[in-house]
Amino acid sequence: METKLILAKDINIAKWDELVEESKQGQIYHLFHYIDTLCSGSWQAVVLENQDKYLGAFPFFLKKKMGLRYFIHPPFCQYWGVMLRNEKVGHQKYYDESKKLLKLILEAIPVNIKYMLAYFSPYLDYPLPLEWAGWSLSPNYTYQVKLDRNLDTILASFASHTRREIKKADKNEIKVVKEKGADTAMTIFRNEKPHLVNSKNDQYLVNLNKVVHTLGVDRAFSLNAMCDKEAVASIVYFKYKKMLIYFFGTVKATHKNSGAMSAIIWESIKMHHEVCNILDFDGSMIEDIERYFRGFDAEPVMYLQAEKSFLPRWIRLS
Repeated sequence: METKLILAKDINIAKWDELVEESKQGQIYHLFHYIDTLCSGSWQAVVLENQDKYLGAFPFFLKKKMGLRYFIHPPFCQYWGVMLRNEKVGHQKYYDESKKLLKLILEAIPVNIKYMLAYFSPYLDYPLPLEWAGWSLSPNYTYQVKLDRNLDTILASFASHTRREIKKADKNEIKVVKEKGADTAMTIFRNEKPHLVNSKNDQYLVNLNKVVHTLGVDRAFSLNAMCDKEAVASIVYFKYKKMLIYFFGTVKATHKNSGAMSAIIWESIKMHHEVCNILDFDGSMIEDIERYFRGFDAEPVMYLQAEKSFLPRWIRLS
């Protein structure tokens, strides 16, 4: 078993994506081409390798400021952090193996990295080695809807205000259509939120659109709300491991109260409830958004923000 730091260009793609597929922490955001496209190849990973396969990995997006090296969680990657391939059976053996693998990975992070920030998968079920290694852990929440029910039951479980929004969209003759890429969502967002689109953020948006096309329509697509022939709202979805992910949503201010966003979400559930077990809203700590997501009978699910710093308090990195 060998632990090493590998640049993106030197990672074995087949071994990497096999780890993503087999690790319970592996998310669509971990897939090699997702990371590589979004981060423009400027990333690396601590990889734990045993003979012909990867047993664990921790990808990170390395940056430099004031001569200090640090890594932060990249935008448009809701969950990242460590992935482990743990095939042990029984609680004692399973958690012993998790502890061993995670400690090996954390110990291999270069000591000259002075600040680290990552958001871990909700399915990291043994985070104690992070605590013991000096990381500060904070809870964040996503919201998940169980889809393995019939549609009548799902709709009846929605809050009354959510059902009203869906009826309002129908009254406004909102139609939902599928799009192969994310061009509509990007266009609406840029037009509606120009104050949020600086040159750096715009490049991330360009890369995100590339990611959607790279993943292919079976794993990434948009659903657009149309009023007459005008696209008034759009949500980018990912689909991976029987999970449907509400990834990125935007709506025109003129149609914010039209029910368009709720209509898209309901349509996505109708389209995928037989092939996906969960709709993940990708998290939010904002109260109004949390209320909106819970209106679809979503349950809060915790995931961890992990941070470790060797910096003086007066230094801030972003």
